[in-house]
Amino acid sequence: MGDFVMRRLRNEDVDDILSLWIEAFGDSEEVTRSFLRAIHIEKTGFGAFSSAGVLVSMMFLIPAELRVHEQIAPCRYVYAVATRKEFRRKGLMRQLHAFAAEEARAEGATALVLVPATPSLFSLYKMMGYRTRFFLGERKIVITDNPSVVLTECLPEQFLNEREKLLNTHMISFDFSEEYQPIRFPLMRKTGASFFMVHGGIQEGYLCVEQTKEQMIILETNLTGQALSDACGALAKQTNFRQIMAIGLTGKMTPYGMILPFFSSKSEKIPFFIDAYMNLMLN
Repeated sequence: MGDFVMRRLRNEDVDDILSLWIEAFGDSEEVTRSFLRAIHIEKTGFGAFSSAGVLVSMMFLIPAELRVHEQIAPCRYVYAVATRKEFRRKGLMRQLHAFAAEEARAEGATALVLVPATPSLFSLYKMMGYRTRFFLGERKIVITDNPSVVLTECLPEQFLNEREKLLNTHMISFDFSEEYQPIRFPLMRKTGASFFMVHGGIQEGYLCVEQTKEQMIILETNLTGQALSDACGALAKQTNFRQIMAIGLTGKMTPYGMILPFFSSKSEKIPFFIDAYMNLMLN
């Protein structure tokens, strides 16, 4: 493999980033540009460049927080890891990852966290030192009819307020840092998600849902039990879907997220296993 230059991405690299992003992920240019503006390329982006100055591999490390009880540990969320097809399977991503991780550690990050895009990647990241510590459940919701429950539009500010309440109900949780939390709402809207406030039931809250050909999927909610069943009844009336699935911390559990801690001692251990809440809703 030839010589490559590892460095932080710059705003003038945006066309190369767009080209690689669309090749790797297939997102529209509009959505990609929106995301790149929101995450501040020069703060979060890292790239490997060929001797000819071509961007051949990239990743983004978005500032995030791991909340353990009342303590907050600064972290980085690893996102949009991509390498051009002709440069894959050459160890280039590992080299870029090592460079980006050292930069994050120097800035005070205590860990890197990521969500593997496919099940096969769990074993790859495990060889790099990551461990699976976040799990996600899936279950079918029993729909009940409560005429007093109504759904209204959820505004960005309402979503952030309701989500903060949700995170506060968990002893351990992971989320973007405050500066980056607002990006989730508009980006999810662009990729097809809908947000609702739920009123009139035994509990008020919010729903973030995504529609597939066969069913509605609740990506996130702070409603539980009968309140969630009633909310799904109102959702079924509004969308004409009779099957609604919810993802979260109950139901059939599957591996979801992994963490690579920057511990000072090999004897230290990650202080949690399956009780941490992490649902970034980035698809």
